[in-house]
Amino acid sequence: MNYKIVAITDTQYYEENFSLKKLAAKVACAKALDDQTLHELLADPLLASSAQIEPLAQIIDRLKLAKKRQEHVLVCGDYDADGICATTIMVYALRRYGITCGYYIPNRFREGYGLSCNTVELAYEKGYQLLITVDNGVKAFAACERAQALQLDLILTDHHQYEELPPHLLFLHPAILPKRYSNMCGAAMALLIANALIGEQYDTMIWAMIATIGDVMPLEAENRMIVRKGLSYLRRGFAVPIQKLAAPFVKWDETAVAFQIVPKLNAIGRMADEANANMAVRYLLSGNMEEIEKCAQQIIALNAYRKVKSEEMYQRCMQLTLPQTQFQILYDPSFHEGLLGIAAGRIANELHVPTMVLTKKDDHISGSVRSVGSLDLMTFFAPWKDRFIRFGGHQKACAITIDAEQLPQLRAYCEQEIDPTLLQEEYDETLICLEPEEITLEAALDLMRLAPFGEGWKKPLFLVKLNDLTMTRLKGGHLKFNKGDLELIYFNAPQLDEAFFDQDDHGFVVSVAIKHYRGKQSVQLQIQDVISVSDGTSLLL
Repeated sequence: MNYKIVAITDTQYYEENFSLKKLAAKVACAKALDDQTLHELLADPLLASSAQIEPLAQIIDRLKLAKKRQEHVLVCGDYDADGICATTIMVYALRRYGITCGYYIPNRFREGYGLSCNTVELAYEKGYQLLITVDNGVKAFAACERAQALQLDLILTDHHQYEELPPHLLFLHPAILPKRYSNMCGAAMALLIANALIGEQYDTMIWAMIATIGDVMPLEAENRMIVRKGLSYLRRGFAVPIQKLAAPFVKWDETAVAFQIVPKLNAIGRMADEANANMAVRYLLSGNMEEIEKCAQQIIALNAYRKVKSEEMYQRCMQLTLPQTQFQILYDPSFHEGLLGIAAGRIANELHVPTMVLTKKDDHISGSVRSVGSLDLMTFFAPWKDRFIRFGGHQKACAITIDAEQLPQLRAYCEQEIDPTLLQEEYDETLICLEPEEITLEAALDLMRLAPFGEGWKKPLFLVKLNDLTMTRLKGGHLKFNKGDLELIYFNAPQLDEAFFDQDDHGFVVSVAIKHYRGKQSVQLQIQDVISVSDGTSLLL
């Protein structure tokens, strides 16, 4: 990896006009932030009013009518973290508003993704009069037609890409909303409805925040406000079922949510042979502490099991990879269907080529695909659109199902039609030079005013040169360095001799974090790479 190293000395404007310490002011300079952008980053997290959004107003009118008529409403969800949180938000809001509602999330393996005709027919038999989809629906043509035939009203709320829409009654999607809402996830769509029905609630904001992070939505506009507000409520102890899924004494930030909560919720849907995603909604809505404690331990154990199975599958995938292949297609009928996406994403990141991981399902082959570089999977697979049994997703990730006998043709197509120029990654990262004396707790806390960091607003990276460090090897392959009170941590460090880190031309690429230990705070520099200071190239390749 190559880096662009910038040395910033004049930070006076940002320090004087925005009361930033030098560390945060350097970031503002490096990113050339204008006044409006910086004001928005530092502002209190206030959501914009959605009262005048016409599609939302129509949905609220229909829900008011459902309450007046005492109709029964079924929320139809999805089995990933976004879908689980979206379902929970909608059910919470409808029940709090006084509407009788149930919910259903399909089994990933037996039923697949999205609203199905079978769900519609069961809802009709059970007496539901109105269906609401969350985080799905734009591909449910057959199910929507069946609902019309049965005279069931339907509200679609989704955020996935679509070319044309199935027949529906009402529709809420970022594509038809003002720009401020244009990159929201499925749970955020549910949150708009919830806020309009019952006002802002601590738990609904937390669930929407988790989904926004879990679906890697750009942290801008409303998404940023949702994440900031949700984190603030989580730090105050709300959403007890979420609190119980995390390590004891966790300090909540976007990283803690991404690593301690999102994988556990996703595991419930991925391991559909071991768990039921509908129980996750019940868990999140529960106020029974005994039930919460018991279920939390089951979810944590399920995620640990998922990690073991994922590692086994990854190792098998690596055995199947072919050197010099520009599109890896890895098939094994024993692969676990719920873990295909994890394996595909991990291998695509490591090998820097698009990767498809496939398994056998009945008489078909199903799989997940992950892209790299600027390869748009929707465009790439467009010529195959009529040959897929099922196909859906977005530019960077998709799911496919084909007839088993078509695998050789699909493999040939991918290998022959891939354009290598689309696979080139943009590796350049900007590093802000950091002097040791600038690394103080006060400066680090001030830098966190620019948080949360994530998609579209990456955590800043710094270059710091330190000598005469004391190194300690930790369990799990981690390294810790100390220079006086300053601590650097290198998670999953490569196997390098201690003398490697003492060479004069070496600099550490670090991010700045706050360490909490025994009630005290301190600065911790988290090492991302070791580079040559002279030319900015990584020394670890």
